[in-house]
Amino acid sequence: TNSSNLPFSYILRVPFTTITDHGIGITKSDLPRVFEQGFTGGNGRTHGEATGMGLYMTQQIAKILDIKVGISSTENVGTTVKITFNPKKITTK
Repeated sequence: TNSSNLPFSYILRVPFTTITDHGIGITKSDLPRVFEQGFTGGNGRTHGEATGMGLYMTQQIAKILDIKVGISSTENVGTTVKITFNPKKITTK
């Protein structure tokens, strides 16, 4: 449970948050590569709006901040990104 009114959930005292969309999803074959620099996947090439930099930059910044970023997706259902924070670096006022 979350007793501090922060937008985090906790499992075994590890704070995390998730971001979910209900869009076109990411194919299983593309999912392992979504954090690679310049990778746009089939959807990015089909729709022509992807640069392949957003998730790459997210992962690079997360490493610097000691944050873990994971992603799961189902085609035609949507995508969920889970951001897990280092509990030793969370402070509350």
